[in-house]
Amino acid sequence: MFMSNVEIDQIRPLSRDEYYQMFDAGIIEGERVELLRGLVVTMSPQSSRHMNAVVRMTRALILRLGDRADVRPQGPIAVSEHSEPEPDIAVTPHNDDPDAEHPSTALLVIEVSVSSLRKDTQVKPAIYAEAGVDEYWVVDLENDRVLVYAEPVDGRYRSERVATVDERLAVPGYPDVSLAVTEILPTR
Repeated sequence: MFMSNVEIDQIRPLSRDEYYQMFDAGIIEGERVELLRGLVVTMSPQSSRHMNAVVRMTRALILRLGDRADVRPQGPIAVSEHSEPEPDIAVTPHNDDPDAEHPSTALLVIEVSVSSLRKDTQVKPAIYAEAGVDEYWVVDLENDRVLVYAEPVDGRYRSERVATVDERLAVPGYPDVSLAVTEILPTR
């Protein structure tokens, strides 16, 4: 690793304001990145399998939720001063304000993982739990499974499990809205 001799206390994290200033100045241009714990982190390329899963889940959630909540595909969530992840899907309370800032939390966040499983399971759960995201699902396309993180308490999820293939996962706050695991995992 390029920073093997750097102590963690020598690293100064970027704020979200500084992150946006870098975009405005053209320092970060044409790159798919997100801000995690003050670090600019590259995002994995989106395979067709990845994008098809995002499109399928987004469509199902929009149809089932209607205007009761916002389904935000691949948009930022301003979860803290030093983190602004861009999950594949976030379900947030409905907001009609065209000038509204990015939401700071969500009812549900979904990440579709092909090559980003380590980041999605080792870094992002704490970030989302600290922001009070009710549930976080990782759609692990490489292993054909859905990981469910729930019950955020003190910056971590108390519940972590693998959803069963015959299960339906309800959207937090909307018990009448659910997705079957078979709908979430694409067929090969």
